[in-house]
Amino acid sequence: MDQSDARVRRFHTMKPKWGFARFMDLQTFNNPSNGYLVNDTCKFGAEIFIVKTASKVERLSMINNPLTCKFSWTFHNISRENLERYQSSSFVGGDYKWSIVFYPNGQSNEKSNNNCCVVGLALDSTLPPDTSLFVHLMCRMRDQKYVNHFRKTDSKTFSSKNLARGFEDYMPLTKLNDPENGFLVGDRCIIDVEFKVLGLVTLE
Repeated sequence: MDQSDARVRRFHTMKPKWGFARFMDLQTFNNPSNGYLVNDTCKFGAEIFIVKTASKVERLSMINNPLTCKFSWTFHNISRENLERYQSSSFVGGDYKWSIVFYPNGQSNEKSNNNCCVVGLALDSTLPPDTSLFVHLMCRMRDQKYVNHFRKTDSKTFSSKNLARGFEDYMPLTKLNDPENGFLVGDRCIIDVEFKVLGLVTLE
């Protein structure tokens, strides 16, 4: 009996076995007149064609017990300096260097909402080629009056092409600039980040 499947199967460390879930029904297999099972013995053969491809696939290697990294930074003179981008000093989190980035008036690109400020995390370390970091990130802006802090959480992938990741629609500018909300007090704001590097993404 022949059974074939024209689909290409990829064998790797996460999937070392492929086959046919319903190769033959048991009644046909056990019927001695069919000759598949003779003297309690059966024989199988396989014909395999190895297809080489230049394409690469992503592989995620999770990190056991990832370290929780925390950092806070106060940005001063927001309206006086009127910069498009503010960036904290570098700090060490795990095996890498990072910094907090803040765009109090939004980013001037097509992907960003110009009605919202942008808060994120920047990777200040160099990554090997074809390697990315899978990071779970929390960014919190402190309410300096009433302790009603604002936060957003998401998972992001950092690479040599995307060294800064975060929230492009973090908070509406009207909410940020409203003095009653306490996020911008004395021309300064305080941003906390908390994150874990969950794994490494490599191309194979």
